[in-house]
Parts: sequence; structure tokens; C-alpha cells
Amino acid sequence: MCQDTCNLDGSSFQWIDQLYREHGSFIESVIRFAVRDAQERDDIYQEVFMALLTIAKPAEIQNLRNYLYILTINKVNEHKQKKFRGKQILKDYADQQMCVQPSFDGDSLAIQEETDKILDLIGRALSKKESQAVLLRYRDKSAADEAARVMNISKESFIRYVSVGIKKIRTIVQSGEKTDK
Repeated sequence: MCQDTCNLDGSSFQWIDQLYREHGSFIESVIRFAVRDAQERDDIYQEVFMALLTIAKPAEIQNLRNYLYILTINKVNEHKQKKFRGKQILKDYADQQMCVQPSFDGDSLAIQEETDKILDLIGRALSKKESQAVLLRYRDKSAADEAARVMNISKESFIRYVSVGIKKIRTIVQSGEKTDK
């Protein structure tokens, strides 16, 4: 078992490799049971991995499987709470805009400020890369080639991030509409 052979000497994280070989499928199955979306599962899997990097003394964990289960469930719950907060922010903003009728008297600065607020809120509901891509595309009005260079990724990857981000935004808006009815 990993706790007998895992050793963290400050520069070596070989124990994580061994842990994932022995328990990676268990972690994946816990996440798969709790989350349907494959991309969300991948994000949570990465969050679990990052949390494991912070463990100072892995050999001191007495029941590794229970520890991994609790850590994974906590990361699933954190992810769901973050997603819920993003939806709630969008819903609150939409409710606020329904109550306040904006007066657009040709003042493009006011329109730009409202657009920036909306894009900022949407940006919080997406992953970091998706948020950056959507904001570059729609807030900064960057061309795909230019934005891909800024993000240091390929044009195709940039377009994929924008597409996934817009799909998530549609899902959030549609799920908000369904709960309001």
C-alpha cells in the first residue's frame, strides 16, 4: 500500500504517482458517481490532485482510502457550491436588471459599463481559460488569432474555449429560466 512506501522528501512527489496508480480509478469512480458532466469531472480530478500536493506527511495518513474518499467528496461539494454561486450571481443580476429600467440616451459609456458588468459576472461562472477566452472575445473584442496569442494557445483551442464557455452560459441561463417557471 502507498502509505508504507510513499515518501515526500521536499523535491520528489513520486508518492503521488504511486497513489494515482493504486487509487486513481477509485477517485474517478467517486467523482463519476457524483458528477455527470465529463469536463466537470476532469476539473474536480485536477482539484483533488492539487490538494494532494499540499500534504506534508502522506505516510501519517492511517486510512488512505477513507482520506481519499473524503477529500474527493469535499472537492465535489466545493465545485458544486462554486457553480451554484455563479448561477446565483447571474440570477440576481438578471432580477436586478428586470426591476431597474436602464435609460439609454445614447450614452455609450453607460452601455459599455453594463456590458462589462455582465461579462465580469459571466466570467466568474466559467473555468479560468473559458472565462479568459470569452472575455477576450466579447469584452475586448479581440480577433481569434490575436486572443489565442494573448492566451498562448492555438487558435483552435481558443475557439473551443469560447464555444464551451458560451454553451455553459446558455445552460446557466436556461436552467435559471426553468426554475423561475
